[in-house]
Amino acid sequence: MSPAGAERRRYVRVKASVRVRYKFYHCFEETLSSEVCEGLTENISSGGIFLRGKIPKAEWVPELLQRRMVMALKIFLPTEQEPVKALARLAWIEGIKEGEEESWAMGLEFKEMSAEDRDKITLFVIKTQLP
Repeated sequence: MSPAGAERRRYVRVKASVRVRYKFYHCFEETLSSEVCEGLTENISSGGIFLRGKIPKAEWVPELLQRRMVMALKIFLPTEQEPVKALARLAWIEGIKEGEEESWAMGLEFKEMSAEDRDKITLFVIKTQLP
């Protein structure tokens, strides 16, 4: 039995600053915005990422939290020539104010990804842990 408040995770995560490009889609509509956003990961695992980036409209946050929206991701691992592609859902979010700029800290859970791309992330996580 784990102590109260201890984190329980299915996947090993590693600290890594990796560039991510992403776009928002509503589950019941077409693309909400043609804008492609960019952010950086703070950590990454085979199950998801901690991403710092922006959201084009703050009113999308409730839709994201209610899982009515997904994010299409391109993750640019330094070990790969082509980006890893995934669909992710928001697990949690926190607003960050940096001067005049507003950004978001987002916990994203991968929902759809090819087995090949998941293997690339798993290999990246393993290599990052090696001395």
